[in-house]
Amino acid sequence: MVTTMVRVGFVHVPHFYVQALLRADPELAGVPLVVSDGTDANVPLVLDVSAAAARLGLRPGLTVAQARALAPEALVRARSPELERSARAALEDLAALFSPRIEQDGDAAVAFDVSDLGRLFETELELAGAIQVSARKLGFDARIGLARDKTTARVAALSREGVTVVPAGREAAFLASLPVALLGPSPDMLLTLSRWGVRAIGELASLPKGGVALRLGKEGARLAQVARGQADDPLVPRSEPLVFEEGCDLEWPIEDVEALLFVLKRVLDNLVQRLGCRSLATGELTLTLTLDRSFLDAQARAGAATDVRTVPVGSPTREVQTLLALVRVQLESARPVAPVTALRVRATAERTRAAQLGLFEPAGPSPDKLATLLARLSALVGSDRVGAPALVDRHLPDAFAVHPFNPPKHVAEGRGNGIRQLALHAFRPARPAEARLDRGLLRTLHSDGCGGQVIAQAGPFRVRDGWWREPITRDYFDVELSDGAIYRIFHDLHADTWHFAGCYE
Repeated sequence: MVTTMVRVGFVHVPHFYVQALLRADPELAGVPLVVSDGTDANVPLVLDVSAAAARLGLRPGLTVAQARALAPEALVRARSPELERSARAALEDLAALFSPRIEQDGDAAVAFDVSDLGRLFETELELAGAIQVSARKLGFDARIGLARDKTTARVAALSREGVTVVPAGREAAFLASLPVALLGPSPDMLLTLSRWGVRAIGELASLPKGGVALRLGKEGARLAQVARGQADDPLVPRSEPLVFEEGCDLEWPIEDVEALLFVLKRVLDNLVQRLGCRSLATGELTLTLTLDRSFLDAQARAGAATDVRTVPVGSPTREVQTLLALVRVQLESARPVAPVTALRVRATAERTRAAQLGLFEPAGPSPDKLATLLARLSALVGSDRVGAPALVDRHLPDAFAVHPFNPPKHVAEGRGNGIRQLALHAFRPARPAEARLDRGLLRTLHSDGCGGQVIAQAGPFRVRDGWWREPITRDYFDVELSDGAIYRIFHDLHADTWHFAGCYE
């Protein structure tokens, strides 16, 4: 595809209500599935049927009772507005993978500009195939149309299964034999054309231009222009807030954590695939569980029966297993107080961090494993007792507080910073030591597991602290001993005792 003319891609999802359910439960594929409206408990109607159900003679418009009578083996499911909303958002994410100019066309279709993708794909057929493969990754069995304008691309997607590419300049020839109803005329316009005997798009294109505009008005003139391959309707992109949210309504309440995680895995799979379409990753998860009111006390039933949890993620990731492990820790540390009837997961989108490893630098800890470990430790000992040490405003060198763990960028990306520094492995509590001095100078130091002759020393560094409660006066030294290690020691001047404070590593 070397041309730079305007080209529009169109993705249509047939049997949208069925496919919205299949995204959450792929095991239903191939099952005769019937989707009911679920709005009237007395006479529920059939909204959509799967291909397997259509082969049994079922069709939209029947009542559920009629569908059960015709095909007792068919599985009936109520429509899920939550799943449909997620499917519509996933369609926009699919289009965003190929273009920033996107126009939503109803619930089950989306159009987008693909004019500038000629440098990435050799042919338009290859481009359309890439769109179809991406749609399958998001759980859609979609029809793809490519043409010079969005109306022709829409007709191409609606008229044939799979992928349809309309070459530039061949729009009128492609449309000629197709039913005029595919152009989307109003009911009155379709009735008028039928009375004129115009049933194919080519027959509409052959009508005189002036007469069509005079007799059929603005809508008729526009339809005739499309039929002649001269459509010029521009895309009208919609700017909407970027929200990544997936959820589902459960057929039965779930109170077992393992069963809930089984459902959550599929929801997270769909969420991660959508994030991947925009080259984003999960920064933080918000898990909202809808609880069964009948299991709650009177005070809880009066309010919103929801359980909202925030699941922090240490480093932006698209690893489903890592996210699932973090959610598991949350659910197991504090189980829902009632069975769950619906769930929704919202992700805070962040850019992934690219890591450039050096040839001579060891790889750092995996950010995903680090985030999982921190979450598990927080569940075991409490979030206020897990974090990173931070200095406090005191003179004691070992005084510290615990702050939330926020690793430097090179650590979060799993790589070194190229700087080699000694770290002090502090002994807590400090180890008592026996010291021998000669003319005021240290000669030997011994304690459990360490000690030897003093080869070199630096100090003393005197520290005074805590005069208002328990005075501390110490002389600190850094010493190299004959055992090959470098230690930090101190002399408690009040008690006249020596201690190993730590070892440099």
